[in-house]
Amino acid sequence: PCCRNRMLTVTNKLFQYLEAGLAVVATDTSGQREILGQDPAVDHLVPHGSPAALAAAIDALVSDRAALAAAQRAGVAEADPAADIEGWDAAVKLAVLANALMGAELTPEQVERESVAAVTGARIAAARARGSRIKMVCELTRERGGVHGRVRAKELPAGDALARIEGTGS
Repeated sequence: PCCRNRMLTVTNKLFQYLEAGLAVVATDTSGQREILGQDPAVDHLVPHGSPAALAAAIDALVSDRAALAAAQRAGVAEADPAADIEGWDAAVKLAVLANALMGAELTPEQVERESVAAVTGARIAAARARGSRIKMVCELTRERGGVHGRVRAKELPAGDALARIEGTGS
C-alpha cells in the first residue's frame, strides 16, 4: 500500500518531465490525476503496484501513433522524438565521451543502437517476473584495438545500481 501523503501529492519529477516535453506514465494518485487530467493526451496513469499495468501503458505509448501524435500536439512529447527513441541522442553523447576520454575516433553512426520502441510491455513484464528491470544503458568498451559504443535496453538485476535509478536524467 502507498502512504496517504504520497497519494495526495504530486512528484516533482512529473513537472520536470512535462517541462522537458517528455511523455509521462505515472502512478494514479489524486494529485497526479489532477495535473495530468488537464489534457487527455497526456493521461497515462497506472495503478500503484501494478507492473503489468505499467508495462501495458508504456507499450501503448510507444506503439500507438495516434496517442504519440496527441502528446506531441499537447507539447508533452517531442515533435520529432527519433533522436531519443532511436538512440541517436545517446549515440552522439557516447561518441563525444569516447573521443574525449578514451582517445577514440568514434562517430555516432558507429554506435550500435537499440530503439526504445523495441522494449515492449511483455518484455518489461517478463523481466519483472524474473526480479529484474529493463533500463536503457549506454556502454563504451575497448574491443579489437578500438572503442565500441552501444545504446541498448538491458535487463539488470533489481539490486543493480543502474536498475535502481529512477527518472529520465541524461
